[in-house]
Amino acid sequence: MAYKVMLSYSWDNSAERAALVHQLGMIRGVSVLFDRKHVGIGAAVHRELSGLLSKADCIVALLTKTAVRSKEVLDELTRAHERGKHIVPIVATDVSTDSLPWFLREANFIRYSLRDFDSTLAAVESAVRDAANKSQRRKRGRNVSPPGKVTRVAATLDVKRSPFSDPKLAKGARAPAVARRPKQKTGSATPDVGTYFRIRDSSLRSAKRSVALCIVENYLRDGDSILLDAGSSMYPIAESIAENTRAQPERCHFTIMTHNCAALEILTRLPSDSNINVVSAGGRYDRDLNAFLGPQTVNAYADFFPRVVILGVSGVRAEVGLFCHGNTEEVGVKTFIFRKQVRDRIIVADHTKLGFQDGFRFGESNALRDGTQRCIVVTSSPPRDASPDQRELFEGQVKLLKQYGVHVVVMDAAYQE
Repeated sequence: MAYKVMLSYSWDNSAERAALVHQLGMIRGVSVLFDRKHVGIGAAVHRELSGLLSKADCIVALLTKTAVRSKEVLDELTRAHERGKHIVPIVATDVSTDSLPWFLREANFIRYSLRDFDSTLAAVESAVRDAANKSQRRKRGRNVSPPGKVTRVAATLDVKRSPFSDPKLAKGARAPAVARRPKQKTGSATPDVGTYFRIRDSSLRSAKRSVALCIVENYLRDGDSILLDAGSSMYPIAESIAENTRAQPERCHFTIMTHNCAALEILTRLPSDSNINVVSAGGRYDRDLNAFLGPQTVNAYADFFPRVVILGVSGVRAEVGLFCHGNTEEVGVKTFIFRKQVRDRIIVADHTKLGFQDGFRFGESNALRDGTQRCIVVTSSPPRDASPDQRELFEGQVKLLKQYGVHVVVMDAAYQE
């Protein structure tokens, strides 16, 4: 049975909630409960939340200034304490101990900072994973500490997790239909440290997660066929799809074709009875980009007619077009994908890529709306300490893209490293 974690937060912190849902959802055996997902339209909110609280084994509370002033959040935490629920408090750096509920004031809690939210996510994941493991041991009749304790976390954490930590496919999972990715000499699915993919993967991870969650929650419909591009901004989308599939399989009937090796490993680990068909485009394996490329890849996509194409870029110049960093094989694949006739053409580009021109152009600006009902650019806002010139460039690019008929979605900067 899944270990159920309920999130208590202020709606002003919905972006942070989305990141927590994604991070905790990757823990095997953990199910995440929260209001937006489990309380339907027209439902009695307080009664439904009380029901979620009763089901929960653990409460993760995001305590920002808005949250500690919220009667709803205080009520949830008070009831959780009275029912002996395990509480994992995350306290913003600008929230004083005196403003916390009395039963949390002497607890060790996780400090939350906008500038280092990845460390916060890692600490919360570690705390929940530990609590879930203790719960499993308790159920097996072993001696463990009783529930109701506030989780204690070490003051200094240095947690670096790879999304490809397990190179083996889960038993019973569907393998890629066309080709398998070659094994790394190290036995790990992570590309070598010096590869372009690894370098890009190490930057702006939280921003990429928030962009991925936005796409999956707002633009993918049950029954969609999806073409997922290669790149370090793409596999978080696969992770979010996988999390949704584990939580609500009845709403995740997808066919996904991709040449992204990281995404393939994530999706092929899903249980064999999931409602997702995963297809590898195959081709020559490019270690630097961690992707399949070449004529075989293009030929495989020629017979695939997706409703949604999700494209990665290394640069977007609104007045020029879309750019990629890689080799001519990558340009050929991206150009072919860009020209697909689709319902939605979704372009993923964090704020550092807007206004940036890279090695190869694969899509012209005046063709962004060609062959599609909607062209959507999902990006992240510049950090709060961005210079006036950076903000002016970003805002100018957004304005130009809108003039081309592109719908631009800007995610909040809470996840910027």
